[in-house]
Amino acid sequence: MPNKFDLERAINIARDYAVSTGMECFVLPADQSTIINPCEGMIHNYLCYGFNSDVAKMCINLHAEGAYLAKNAGSPQSYYCPMGLLHWASPVIVDGRIEAAFIAGHAFLNQSQEEILSFKNISGKHEKLLASYPKLKRSLLESPVINDERLQSLKNMLDVIARSFTDGVISEDDFHDIREAFRKSYTCDPIYTEDISWNTLLTAIRDNDNAAARKALDKVLKEIRQTADPQPVRVALTQLILFIYDHSLEKEGQDFLSERCLNALNELERIDNIEELAVWTENSLKAMFEASALIPSLKNADMLFKAVQYIQDHYKEKFSLQDIANYVHFSAPYFSKIFKKEIGVTFTKYLTNVRIEKSKQLLKNTGVALSDIPALVGFEEQSYFTRVFRSTTGISPGKYRARNTQ
Repeated sequence: MPNKFDLERAINIARDYAVSTGMECFVLPADQSTIINPCEGMIHNYLCYGFNSDVAKMCINLHAEGAYLAKNAGSPQSYYCPMGLLHWASPVIVDGRIEAAFIAGHAFLNQSQEEILSFKNISGKHEKLLASYPKLKRSLLESPVINDERLQSLKNMLDVIARSFTDGVISEDDFHDIREAFRKSYTCDPIYTEDISWNTLLTAIRDNDNAAARKALDKVLKEIRQTADPQPVRVALTQLILFIYDHSLEKEGQDFLSERCLNALNELERIDNIEELAVWTENSLKAMFEASALIPSLKNADMLFKAVQYIQDHYKEKFSLQDIANYVHFSAPYFSKIFKKEIGVTFTKYLTNVRIEKSKQLLKNTGVALSDIPALVGFEEQSYFTRVFRSTTGISPGKYRARNTQ
């Protein structure tokens, strides 16, 4: 008999976490129908799930993705929302599945909102929203700034809380076994080969047509409820999930579906009657289609904020676009494309701009030797630094210091 998750106790503990840390903490139930925040703060009242239904869906999918990532990693994971706010998640695992998740935050990591707004395109989106909601802007600017050490402590505390509700954790080896076992059934002929509704659903998934997929799913649901034997339905759903799984592996930025598919396979194994299969299909697959429409943009935002944070923290060091792409777990071409599209400049240009801005700060301090500045901001050669500084600002570093220290 699986343990029953005590939602009321979880809400009370989330409140204690919020009061003791000064960070909002909320509970995301397994059905992902809502976010429960026992100590609502201004950010999440005005910006997130309290803002409007579309933003609420985005928040729920974002935090659910954080929970999946934490489950697969075996430890709490931190991630950014599209407004540059950092959150961290720790899932509750009961009977081998995510029963709920504790989500905490928000905060800026090592830099304030003013620095976040240095992004060209993202800042434009931010400012348009903030201009319409003055209360939101005030609360956003008042968000706490934490460092890496405090973030790790806050994650550790959340992990202890989540594990107090957890009866076990699926390891990476377990996921591997699940994949291989289900792949054997995938090699047999699909039972829905001649079924129009199932094939329409597959076509819609293959074409990334979420509206058509939801419409086809409604027809599939009717057929499931008219079926007497649950076994062929479960086999068909297994094959469908594996189809989505393989499809997600072919497209970069869709890896979140892989994680959800593996979780779905584990859930399906425990269902043995038609009505439960129908309910699971309606809830889980519809949530998966909704996620496929929302999460790519959310993951791109997370990727960009992580990349920019890395640049801000390591601009003094030597690193390449490939190094950053590896850090955010995307290919270099995909990262480069999204970075240029959203930030408005190439990765190289952005890194150069950061280094030049840092050098300007040092140039205003006459206690720092002019010859030392290039190395302090990541340039290996004095002559190259001078050339880049002049091309960016129109004057030499020496003249800039003379003009700004009088």
